[in-house]
Amino acid sequence: MQSTRVLQAGVGIWATGWRQVLFFAADSSSEILVCMTFLYLLPIVGILSASLDPREA
Repeated sequence: MQSTRVLQAGVGIWATGWRQVLFFAADSSSEILVCMTFLYLLPIVGILSASLDPREA
């Protein structure tokens, strides 16, 4: 139960940061946008795959 709350908080923080990066990169080159998007999506994918791991359930 505790881990679910932490997971939701972490995803919320990452989503907020991702929106800020999109806003910041709107004026920049698309290369920066792609790199930052990739860097922000990596931890989210890692967290989701860890939360879906059947061994932890």
